Formats: sequence, C-alpha cells, structure tokens
Amino acid sequence: MKDYMKHIKNVNKEFKYTLTLNDIESYVKVEANYVEIVSYSANFEDVYNIVKYYTDEKYEITHLEFDFCRGKKQGLLKYDYTYLYEIKKYLKANKQSPIFDIIYDSFCTANYDDFISMIECLKWYRSLIDESDLTPVEKLTYAYDICKTIKYNQSGYSSYDITNDNLLHMFVKTGNIVCLGYNRLLKELISNIPGLTFSEFTVRCYEVENHENECHSRGIVKIDDENYDIHGIYMLDPTWDSVVEDNKEVYGDKYDSLSGYRYFLVPIYKYGKFFKGDTYPRIFRGKHNFAKEQFLTRKKLDRITYGYKQNENLVDRKLISEEIRPLISKKMTMSELYSYLNCDRPDTETFVFMIARTRLAEGYRLEDIDGSLVYGIDTNNKYDGIIISIDCEKEKKLVL
Repeated sequence: MKDYMKHIKNVNKEFKYTLTLNDIESYVKVEANYVEIVSYSANFEDVYNIVKYYTDEKYEITHLEFDFCRGKKQGLLKYDYTYLYEIKKYLKANKQSPIFDIIYDSFCTANYDDFISMIECLKWYRSLIDESDLTPVEKLTYAYDICKTIKYNQSGYSSYDITNDNLLHMFVKTGNIVCLGYNRLLKELISNIPGLTFSEFTVRCYEVENHENECHSRGIVKIDDENYDIHGIYMLDPTWDSVVEDNKEVYGDKYDSLSGYRYFLVPIYKYGKFFKGDTYPRIFRGKHNFAKEQFLTRKKLDRITYGYKQNENLVDRKLISEEIRPLISKKMTMSELYSYLNCDRPDTETFVFMIARTRLAEGYRLEDIDGSLVYGIDTNNKYDGIIISIDCEKEKKLVL
C-alpha cells in the first residue's frame, strides 16, 4: 500500500477535514459523506486509487479537478491519459457523476468530455506531422499549414463570446476560432518537437479606418534546424495568414488555403515592416523596452545587448519579458541571444524548397503544388505581398 493511502485510511471518517498530499500534488476535502479532489499531478493513477477508495467506502465524489497549470508545464500530448479514462469509467460504473473539470491552460477549463475530444483531435493532427520525415522547420510549416487552413470564425461580439472562441476545446466543439485560439493550436501541434519552442504574446493593432486599437495574439518561435542551418527567433501570425476568400481578388484563382506565408518566420528586426502600425511585442523588460511606436532594429538590438556580439555572459532572464522567456534557455549567452534575434528570414530558394518538401509530406503530388505562394511584404500595404510560383520541374530536382 502506498504511503498516501495509509494516511487517508487513518483519518477518522466522522470529522470534516482536508488532506494535503504533497507527494502526489493533490488535495482531498471531505465533509460528511461528500468528497472533493483537486490534483496538480500528471500521475493519474494515484488519483484513480484515491477515487476508488472513497467510492468503495460509500462516499460521494462531488467535484474532481485536474489543474495542469499548477504543475510542471508540458505539451498536452505528453501526458498519458490511460488512468484519466479509467477514472471516468469507474465513476460511471458506480453511478457517480461529479463535476469533472480539467484546467489545461491559463483561463482554459473544460469538462471531461470536451477535454478528451480536444485531445483526440490534437493526437490526430500531431500524428500527421510525426509520421512524416521532416526537419524541425518543416514540421513547423506543416503545423502552420494545418492552422491556416482553418477559417477565422467569431461567434459573437461580446467579451464572453470572444473568450470562448479563444479556447482550444471550444474550437473543437464549435468550430469557432480567433487569434489566441490559432496560437494555442499551433503551440500544441509542435510541443516537444526537438528544435522548436513556441510562445505567444498580445499586441494592439491600429485600425486606420476607425482609429481604434484592438488586442491581438501573435506567435513567436525559436528554431534550431541543422538541416537548413536555421537558428533564430521569429514571429509568425497564423491568424493573418489563415484562408480568406477575398484574397482571390488579390492573388488570383490559384489562391487557396495553403497559399499565404506573408507573416511566417518574420525576423524580429523587421517587425515594423511586416506589422506596420501595431504595438511592439515585449521582448525586453524595463528600461530595455521601447515605446510602442519604436521597433527593434539591428542598431537598437546591438545597444540592448550592450554592443557585445561576443559577450559570453549568460543572459539575465529578468531582462527578458515573460512572453518569450520560454524560448531562452538558462545556458544561453548574450552573444547567442544576439545571434538568434538577428537571424534573417530564409531566402526564396530555401523557402520554396522547404514548402515543396512539406507539401509532399502532406500528401500532395509535386505537380499539384504548382501555384502562388505569398512570401513577404513588398510595400507598406500589408495586403500586398511577393508572389512566388513553384516551378515543378526545377523543384523536382531539388526535392526528389
């Protein structure tokens, strides 16, 4: 018998009590014959044993909660949900139907059924990526393609509606998705892929027509891909690259849901060119951060990192904003940070080769991927882009 079960069984049933089980990161609150269980542990077997004990002892489980945000964060697909299924099965067999909540991200709480539906959806998407023999940046491209084939769909205009559209489990349930939902989906699709680390941040987008600032979620990713020799921190925006029917008027009949990469792998120092008018994302904190009208250039970046491109001192993580702190390893030096933030966008030939390889993995034939690919910003108008056409015969030599 495990120690925590001995502790539970030694408690006098007649009293109201709350057990703090530090070894399995759980709380058990008992009042009369009613039990509430809150767990921060990913070891669902321990919770299963607790549920089984109290159920067998004729207690009624009224509330069961798992909070993944309180424990060590890892991608949702990293967990083994076998015993989570068993808990639900056991409760049903014993005719118990407690409130069953799972907190899987900040402000994201789903019931059991919605959560499991989301997990199964993520597993299926991720299996497509994992089954392919792709490099890290190609896997990122595959995941980005999945996200941007989904049409932006807002269920309403109230803050409650929009909040629901940001929740990943609600997207799976309703099909509605807005900016934060795109980034949450992308984050889970590439979680725990070696060479990729993702985070998201909030900016304000300035709309010229109505002179209003609107909150928007944008992604930032750190890439280490030896095959392409890409080692950099880039911004991306799957929301702005997602399929929009009226883009056919700009890019012609060949435009489809996989065409746009205008806001994919945007270098930090070119942020102002790609996202003109938007507030600057918080890369650095305090005195090292600039006003929203100013954007990070290489000259400013050099000044922030103290002008020492070869500085081998470790990065002071307090210098870095909370949003991108997940991208900065504890062993990263200032010179390495400078290099990551200074990384250029892949050139046209590399980009086309990367897209062609990814499309083949997605199941397209080489002749099917001939068409327009929007890559980059050509003017100050964010709706104008550089259109790259894939030459199948030329790319066949490169890819095959």
